[in-house]
Amino acid sequence: MVRLLIAIPFELVLTRLLHELDLRLGWTLLSLGAAGARAALETTVTITLSFLVLTFGSLLVAIQIAGVQLAADHRDDLAA
Repeated sequence: MVRLLIAIPFELVLTRLLHELDLRLGWTLLSLGAAGARAALETTVTITLSFLVLTFGSLLVAIQIAGVQLAADHRDDLAA
């Protein structure tokens, strides 16, 4: 709890300082305009969703395989 009470004001102060530093130095990250930033965001979202689908699809396949193997073990126990 104490860390949270320290972290939140620290984040607020640091954000303002970095914003001021950014204005003074005139940094431009990749020199993207609004359309370029939107395209970068859309690409990131697409890649993230694809990764989630792949991960959960693989998890479902692993669960199905484990279920089949577990069911085969129980059938052997019942037959004996």
